[in-house]
Amino acid sequence: MAAPKKQALDDVKGFRVVELGFSKESKAKHQLLWKQHVVKTYDLDKPAERTLFVVNVPPYVTERNRKKKKQQKLVNFYSFQDRQTKMDHLAQLRKKFEEDKKRITQMRTSRKFKPY
Repeated sequence: MAAPKKQALDDVKGFRVVELGFSKESKAKHQLLWKQHVVKTYDLDKPAERTLFVVNVPPYVTERNRKKKKQQKLVNFYSFQDRQTKMDHLAQLRKKFEEDKKRITQMRTSRKFKPY
């Protein structure tokens, strides 16, 4: 008894399957589905009698972009964290301003302050 032949993905519900890689360094292959049909309206942006459908292509196309996406860290994910960060920054600026005021008054009392 002969082994059953492996069915190729040449035709899936009327769409032709084409495997392709988006870059040389990427080992991942993506499947592109296309189907030839008649276009009733004439559109200059579309090729004549063909429409291209891209199905299930991930947002990254190279391993480098995938690693870059993993390395991104979410800062201030929630809106209250953003407000808290701004309030902390303002408090730090106020503290620095008060320290500078004290330093200037101290320099004035010691007569070392020369503004011009």
